[in-house]
Amino acid sequence: MKNIITFTICSFILLSFSCKKNTPEPISPPPAPVVDSLETNNFDYISFKFEDKIYICNQTHSSGNSNQDANRKVTISSDGARNWAGNIDSVLYAQSYGISSKDRKIYFDFIIFKKYAKKDCTYNLFYVPQKISDLFNTGEYKFPVDFGSQNTLDGVVIKLRDGNQFYSTTNEDFTWPELKFKQETQNNSKLNILKIEKNLKHGFHYIEVTFNCQMFDNNGVSTPLENGQLEI
Repeated sequence: MKNIITFTICSFILLSFSCKKNTPEPISPPPAPVVDSLETNNFDYISFKFEDKIYICNQTHSSGNSNQDANRKVTISSDGARNWAGNIDSVLYAQSYGISSKDRKIYFDFIIFKKYAKKDCTYNLFYVPQKISDLFNTGEYKFPVDFGSQNTLDGVVIKLRDGNQFYSTTNEDFTWPELKFKQETQNNSKLNILKIEKNLKHGFHYIEVTFNCQMFDNNGVSTPLENGQLEI
């Protein structure tokens, strides 16, 4: 009887070992192929810290380009009306990119702009630079506070709408024609274009950006925006 029990136990151990040996080991899935960022970047992306809150937006809501007069000054007509008047031989060309949160409560606008001589542009409803690639370069960009008013500098503008609150790096949406805040307020602000890729297949530039700046509310009160990361 003892031998039978021993034989049964041994058989069970051997059977268990055989089952374990024949069970195939789980196979880990192969690593995902590394795909060029231009192919994976099918939406715009922005993240930043503002008023002790982290914002992340990745829904494209707008894009476009526009013209404004460059180096504008206020003129007074015979009836006392004040108007902007810029250089007749130059134009400020701007490209804008709008990104929102998924719930459409947060809207972020990035505008990059540069002054061009009109002779270096093609005109079709508005002026478009013949060398539009000059608009995008790796390196640092300024935050001009007179975009939308005097238009004396090249650079970038950032706008933010959080519910019913509006913020901007420029005076454009606040007072006209006087500037509520001066260029010195953005002295420590910095935007860096780290990477630029030209996508011939889709016909656009892919850029990676880091930035920090001062955002102004409707009363001209500033709040720092930090740790900004942008892909468009």
